[in-house]
Amino acid sequence: MPDSRYQTLIDVARTVYPLSGDWVEVGVYKGDSAVELAGLIRPPWRLWLYDTFTGHPAECFGDESEPGHKPGKYRDTNPNKVLERIRRAINPYCCACLVPAVFPHTASLPDRIALAHVDVDLYLSTRDALTALWPRITSGGALVCDDYGYGSCPGAKRAVDEFCEVNGIELTKKRSQAVLWKDRTAST
Repeated sequence: MPDSRYQTLIDVARTVYPLSGDWVEVGVYKGDSAVELAGLIRPPWRLWLYDTFTGHPAECFGDESEPGHKPGKYRDTNPNKVLERIRRAINPYCCACLVPAVFPHTASLPDRIALAHVDVDLYLSTRDALTALWPRITSGGALVCDDYGYGSCPGAKRAVDEFCEVNGIELTKKRSQAVLWKDRTAST
């Protein structure tokens, strides 16, 4: 049974399922949401998982105040354990590509993305992820920002709001996540 914290992500994944394009997650931590996605994706599409696996990088703080966050937070993870969790997930056909990187600065990206999940907590990291991923989202695809509704992540909400305003994107807020649909109305 899916974890209710990820119900919005699961709902969006089921909606974009028929689209062509890989799925991307930025901010994997211990792989909870990656396991949920791995249970849904089907070949030939891949699940790309980006994380430093060393916690929040110091360069992602800039001049922004990030209450409750500091460099190295969430370093208590291990990429090999994340991959093992995915291999044991419901879908043995999932092709997961784990990319240890400071996203997007040291990461290569797939050309076509049907679904992106951004869970990075910080303003600069969220802004950079939105900027890098949005042009690659296929028509009808979606980007889910996990941290949008959390009081502990005001920078993520601000980055999403600014990005949507500058780009004329109407977002849908479901539970604590923001969903940005490519070439669709927000009420979809």
